[in-house]
Order: sequence, then C-alpha cells, then structure tokens
Amino acid sequence: MVLSDNGASSEGGVGGSLNDLRHWNILGTSVREALERIDEIGGPAIHNNYPWGWTVAGNTPFRRWKREVHEGGVADPLIVHWPTGIPDPGTVRTQYCHAIDLAPTILDACGVEAPVTIDGVAQSPIEGTSLLGVLGDGDHPEVRTTQYYEMLGCRALYRDGYKAVTYQEIQSEDPPPSDDSWELYDVRADPGECHDRAAEMPELLAEMIEAWWLEAEAHHVLPVDNRPFSEFTLAVPRSVPERAVNVLRPSPAMIPEACAPDIRNRTHSV
Repeated sequence: MVLSDNGASSEGGVGGSLNDLRHWNILGTSVREALERIDEIGGPAIHNNYPWGWTVAGNTPFRRWKREVHEGGVADPLIVHWPTGIPDPGTVRTQYCHAIDLAPTILDACGVEAPVTIDGVAQSPIEGTSLLGVLGDGDHPEVRTTQYYEMLGCRALYRDGYKAVTYQEIQSEDPPPSDDSWELYDVRADPGECHDRAAEMPELLAEMIEAWWLEAEAHHVLPVDNRPFSEFTLAVPRSVPERAVNVLRPSPAMIPEACAPDIRNRTHSV
C-alpha cells in the first residue's frame, strides 16, 4: 500500500517562509527578506516553506489545503499492489474509504482478528471497516457510507456521496458553532467542491450537520477545540520538568518536541 500525506502545506503563508517554525511563533517572512536570501533557499541554513500559490497548485484540482477538511486537506491517492487479491490490476476504485479502513483491511487479508487485550490492557476497538470486498470487485457497494472530519475547528461529514463542510479561519477569534457557515457538495460528481448545493438542499444539509455532532460525540471529538491558532504557542503540560540548563549528548535519535528545551520566544545560548 502506498498512501500520500494529507494536502499540501499552507504554513508558508502568502509569500512563503524562510523558517517553517516562524509560523508557530506567529512570525512572518517579508518578500524583501526572502529575496535577499534567495540563494540560501534549499541549503542547510534555511528550513523554508513555499507560498500559497504552490499550495494551491499542489492540491489541484481539490479545494483548499492541509490543516482543513475541504478535499485539498483530506483527499489522498491510495495505490494497492496485491496480485493474488485484486483480479483487475491497474484499475481505479471510486468507492469512498478512509485511512481508518486500512488496518482492518490488512488484518482481514491476513485472516487475523484484532486482539481485545495486549499484555492485559484492554484495547480500543478498531473503528474502520475492511475494504477486501471493494478491492476484489470494482462494483462492490461502498463499505463506509458515513465519516466525520474535524481539524482545528474545521468540520465535515461525508454521507452517501455528499459532503457537508464548514471552514474555520485560523489565527482569528472563533465564532460560536451557531455562526458556522456550512457548504454542501456532491463529491462524487464534484470532487473539486466547486458547486455549493447548500441553498438547493437545505434539509439534507441540516440532517448532515446534526449527524456530524452525533458522530463527534460518539467518537470523543467534543468539545471542539477551535481556539485561535496562536494559542499553540502557550505553555502545555510537559513530560519533563523545566530546567535552566539542558545537557544534550551526541545521539542518532531525535529528541521529541515534548522533551526538548522550549526555546521559542526565549533568550537562550548554546
């Protein structure tokens, strides 16, 4: 199985960034600064990110980008190579599926049941559905007809070919859910989400919005954390205590962010 990452990054902003971590520190990069250091881009001194123009190009034909739940942030190609399990190699399946369906598909193909406990610890149930039927038959009915999405306050629900979606602007004070502006798309016929059907089908949209809240409650999404993006820079509980001096020794292993010294927006020396 070969699966892409979610959509192209938007963290570079309108003009791009010379340091991707500036985004998390609420700092930008001016066009003048970028031009002055253009020859350094791609080298060891720059951890750059591209501007929104390339983000849109990278996500074409889908709408918007990573960190959001329009198709530009959630639609991905999946390539499966299985000579003995797929009778028509080289064909395309159009049935909807989700990343959570991959693990149960592999278990099903291997004839293995997911363990209920591991070392005496009860495991959370697998919420996906096996795709073996779809892989074996291009005309097989969709095995997943409903799926919710939530990312930084952006929300969506897929149901039987339709998708209700609401966009929450990051880096702004968030309105209450009652102020949400929902869109409705027939993503089978309109995967690029170009034609909003909300005004034409208000009853269906209302049903899908209500269904989103039910799915969110059932899968422990609530309460929705739609705070402004700038609050990601605030202090959070850490796995190691704060200290004034940190000793780091050579090692091939990376240091997880939660364990690394927090030097963002702080005076420090190395």
